[in-house]
Amino acid sequence: MDLFHALDVLQMCCLSRRSGAVQLVKGSRTAIVYLRQGDIAHAERGTARGANAIDEIALWEAVEFAYDHSVRAPIPTINTPWAETIIAAVARRKSQSVGASSGAAEQLPAPQAAAEEKSSRWGRFGGSRKLGLFALLCSLVTSA
Repeated sequence: MDLFHALDVLQMCCLSRRSGAVQLVKGSRTAIVYLRQGDIAHAERGTARGANAIDEIALWEAVEFAYDHSVRAPIPTINTPWAETIIAAVARRKSQSVGASSGAAEQLPAPQAAAEEKSSRWGRFGGSRKLGLFALLCSLVTSA
């Protein structure tokens, strides 16, 4: 199975001006990022919401993901352009890394064990809707 960096997945969806939701899975952790016409409208990761959730997602690196065009954001919490949102998360991640390399231990979010999506790893998306990057790219090309 191919895994892709979480921010690469989000960037591809934003560049293709998608609306819907992307569920990201990293081990036992899950996150949902809601898109509206290519912009990040809302994100959820454990108890974190909005930009704080994007900050946590930026730490993940390789993830599995699923996309569902029919899901809409419950409440928009992010009002900046998608590129600005991602760049800010990367900048904050880098500043945390600099702090960690100067002697402070980097604080990674604790896994939200059983509370998150108890029923299945893919929650509302279901396994049948899981897409690989190739399938997502093919759908983007054919819909353009």
